[in-house]
Amino acid sequence: MSEQEREKVSALVDDELSEHEISRHIGRLLETPSEQQAWARYHLIGDAMRQELGSLVQPDLASAISASLEREPTIIAPGMVKRRPASWLKPVAGTAIAASVALVAVTMVPQLINDDRSPHSPPRWR
Repeated sequence: MSEQEREKVSALVDDELSEHEISRHIGRLLETPSEQQAWARYHLIGDAMRQELGSLVQPDLASAISASLEREPTIIAPGMVKRRPASWLKPVAGTAIAASVALVAVTMVPQLINDDRSPHSPPRWR
C-alpha cells in the first residue's frame, strides 16, 4: 500500500473526503485487505487518542494474568523415572568388543608376520 493510499484511508477515517471520493474509496476498501487493515488500525489509533478504547486495553493486564495463574489448580505429576540399562547390555557389549578385536587380530597378524613375498607384492621396508 502506497503512502498516497494510506493518506486517502486516513482522510476517509477523519471524514475529510468529498462524497464522490468517499464512495470510490469505500468500494476500494471493500476489495483490498491491506486497506481494511489500515482502516481498522486508524480507527484504533483514533479511539486510543480519544481514550475511547473501553475494555480493549487493560492497564493492569499483567496483574490480571498473575491472579488468574494463582487461581489455577496445581497439578502434581510424578517425578522422572530413571531407567537403568538392561542388565545384559554390559556383558554383551564387552563380548562384542572382544570379538571385534579378536577378528582384527586373526586377519591382520598373519599378513604382518608373513615373510613370503609373492612376485607381485610391493617391496617392504625394514
